[in-house]
Amino acid sequence: MSDTELIVPVEVNALLVNVKVRDTHPFYRIKPSFIRMLGTDPMYEGRGAAEYDAFAGGKEVVGDESFEGVHVQWQLPEALTDGFVDETGETHYPSVPNRWLVVRYSRVRGVSKAAGWVVHSDYLYSDDDGASRDDRWEINDFLDLRGHEPVVDWLGRVHPLSDGLWHEPEPRPLFLTAIGAGLPTFPAYEPYHESIFSLHDDLKDLKEGSEGDSYPPDAVLSYMVAGWYSDRDSDSDTSEDILCQVARNDIPGLLPPGSDGCLADVIDALGWAIKPTAGTTLRGQGSNSPEAGPIECILDGRLDTWFQSGEAAKTGDTVTVDLGSTQQVSAAHIYLGQSDGQRIAPAKKLQYSPDNQQWTDLGTATGSDPELLWPLPGSAIEPPLTARYLRLRMTADSPDATVIRSFQITTVPDDAALVIPPLSPRFGTWSWAQPQATDTDALDWDERALIPADHLTHPDDPIPTARAGYLQLVPATDGPEPEPAPDPGPRRRSTRT
Repeated sequence: MSDTELIVPVEVNALLVNVKVRDTHPFYRIKPSFIRMLGTDPMYEGRGAAEYDAFAGGKEVVGDESFEGVHVQWQLPEALTDGFVDETGETHYPSVPNRWLVVRYSRVRGVSKAAGWVVHSDYLYSDDDGASRDDRWEINDFLDLRGHEPVVDWLGRVHPLSDGLWHEPEPRPLFLTAIGAGLPTFPAYEPYHESIFSLHDDLKDLKEGSEGDSYPPDAVLSYMVAGWYSDRDSDSDTSEDILCQVARNDIPGLLPPGSDGCLADVIDALGWAIKPTAGTTLRGQGSNSPEAGPIECILDGRLDTWFQSGEAAKTGDTVTVDLGSTQQVSAAHIYLGQSDGQRIAPAKKLQYSPDNQQWTDLGTATGSDPELLWPLPGSAIEPPLTARYLRLRMTADSPDATVIRSFQITTVPDDAALVIPPLSPRFGTWSWAQPQATDTDALDWDERALIPADHLTHPDDPIPTARAGYLQLVPATDGPEPEPAPDPGPRRRSTRT
C-alpha cells in the first residue's frame, strides 16, 4: 500500500427477498445472449440483438426459492462510467476495479457474526474451463473482444471466504469497463452484472439446526463493499499506480497538457479531490459590491475578493475552514478587513482542532492588525501540527460588519515533494538550475512535485513538477531576467539519489 491511500465512496444498495416479496412482487429478470447475436444459438434462427425485447427471453422468479436472500449491488464511481472520444472518433471507457470484497455483518439472537466474499469481476470461464467457478452463483454471457474475432464467453465469479483464503490468479491486462461487452446498461441493470458488480447472499449460513430454523432467522444486517484493481504487471503495483495507468492510457484528454499522470493530477481530473470548505456563524452577507461574496470567497486565494458579514460580529462568532481530512499544517495566513483598514474585528484568535471539538489557540490579533499569521518567532506551538479544522474566533464585540479577505493554509506534502514559499516581486523569482551529468550514461531525472505554499486556497491550479538540479532564488533586477533552464524533456523514474 502507498503512504497516501485513495478512498473513493461507492453507493451500495441491497434488496431483501423473502417468500412474501417473491410472491407479491414478482421479478422478471432478463439477461443478454451474445450467442444469439452472433447467430450461433441453436434455439434461434439467424441473428438477433443481444438484448431481448421487454418481457421476452426473461425469467420469472415467483416460484424460485433460490432467488431469496439479499441482493447487494454497488454503483461504480461516475468518473469511471463516462466514455471519451479520441481524435479518430473511437469511444474509450476506463478500466474499472476488477476485485471486490463484500463483508456482511449480522446480529442474530444477540450474537454478532461476519461473512465475506471476494467477487472476481473479470473472471472468464475460458481461463480455466470453469474449474474455479462455483455453481451457487450466477455467471453472465460475455463477448470477449480481445482477439481478432469476438468469442462468446462467461464472466464473473464469487469466492466465499468461508471456503478458504483468496488466492490471486496470474496477473493479466485489465479489460473490464463499465459497458462490459458493449451494453450501456451493463453497470446499472443488476441481472446483467451478477457476480460482477453485485452479490447474491442467500443467508443460509445464518440458519441454525439447533434452533429449528427452516428459514434464515430475524437478523440485523449491514454490508461493506470495497473494490480495487488487481495487479497489472508486477507485485509492486498498487491500486493507485494502476489507476494512474488507467487514466493515462484509457481516458484520452483526461489529464491536462504536460501532466505526467501523477496521482494528484488523476484525482483532480476525475473530480475526486477533497477541497477545503468554509463556514461561519456570522449572520447574513453584507455589501452589494461585486468583489464581496459568500464565505467561500476566503478560500479563492485572492486578496481583491472578500466575505463581509451582514451584521456586527459578536463575541464567540467563528469562521471555520475544514480541510476535508486530517493534515499536517505548517502555516496559516489570514487577511482581515478591507484594503483601507476598515471593518477589522477588534479582537480575535486563531485556533485549530483535529475533530471540531477540542480547540487549541495558535495566535491572536487586534483591531489594528490587518493580518494574522502562524507561526511567528517564539510561537508556543511549532509547525507542523495535526489538524483538520482551523477557525477564527471573535473575542470581542465588533461595532460594525466584519470583512475577511483570505484564509490561506499551508499543509506539509509527502516526502517526495517540495514547498515553494510565495515571494513578493521585490525579492525575485524561483528558478531551476540545469543539472549536470554524473557519468557517461544518459541523465536520470529525479522527480519532485512543486506544491505552492497556498495551494489549498486554489486547489484547481495544476501542480508543477521539478525534474532535477537545484532550486535557486534569482534576485530581482532592473535588467533582463535570466533565461530559464532548458526543459529536460520526457521524464523517467530515477533510481539514483
